[in-house]
Amino acid sequence: VSGDRIWLGQCLLAYDLVPKWVDKIDQSLRPTFYLSSTFTGHRFPLPASGEVIIGRGDPTLGFRPDVDLANEGHAATVVSRRHAKITFWKGRHYLEDLGSANGTRLNGAPVRLGESVPLYPGDHIWLGGCVLAYDVEIPASR
Repeated sequence: VSGDRIWLGQCLLAYDLVPKWVDKIDQSLRPTFYLSSTFTGHRFPLPASGEVIIGRGDPTLGFRPDVDLANEGHAATVVSRRHAKITFWKGRHYLEDLGSANGTRLNGAPVRLGESVPLYPGDHIWLGGCVLAYDVEIPASR
């Protein structure tokens, strides 16, 4: 049922479409934000300030994005060099497409050029055929 909570050791699982606590993540709890590649399982940490570029590195041009998907197997072939940007603003990450060739989708819905959409734990970002899952971990209080 929506609102249920389950403790597994030190991990709290909350079942909800978007848990209410997501809008009020206490930064003093030192949450860890990250993207996980659903293709390889690689985990890419996200900062709690500024912005990061997601894309595919190109050694011939000397370009390397902050989140480099060049090693994500076949899925990386559909990712643009500068595919998308994630910005941390007012306690939340926002996703923006950077005019990528194969487009960006959030949970299946297109992200239009110039549009900045908020990210929530469990969201899936589709970069062409490469899928990244966005999540947040909050250390257990002691």
